[in-house]
Amino acid sequence: MVYHLLLANGARKLAQSVVGGAARSLLQDAGLQQGSDWVRHALQSRAARKEALGELYHRISAVREAYSQPPAVLPEDRPAEENLRARREFVDFIFRLRQVGGRKFKAPCQKLLTLYEDLLMLEDQKGPSAGSGSGQREQELRREIAASAQEIGDLIKKSLGL
Repeated sequence: MVYHLLLANGARKLAQSVVGGAARSLLQDAGLQQGSDWVRHALQSRAARKEALGELYHRISAVREAYSQPPAVLPEDRPAEENLRARREFVDFIFRLRQVGGRKFKAPCQKLLTLYEDLLMLEDQKGPSAGSGSGQREQELRREIAASAQEIGDLIKKSLGL
């Protein structure tokens, strides 16, 4: 009995570190079908994470492109509902990226979110009566957002092994 517990514990630890065929066979040898399901789930989770990171890479590239140049449509020229929806989608995107990416993405995502909040506060202060001219601070924030998006994109590439 103790031998089987030790074998099961060792197989689980191996599954956590290797997550491959050898771990799966060790778990099956120990009669742990449940452990084998865990390995299968881990492999599927890893594939799903890679897929999600690939999708998020395309979106962060679009963010980098959008913020590296002056806005095509000024926020004050869009309806308020559309602005609110766009802001909410961007923040949701950053939180999704942070969730999928894990610990490595926490600081870069927080930096991007802070820069975006600063830009939104600047746009709100400026308001529709300020005209269509972009201020120096707004251009600086847009460049910083683009640079931050580039940093996150590089981190995603590294995580995907590209």
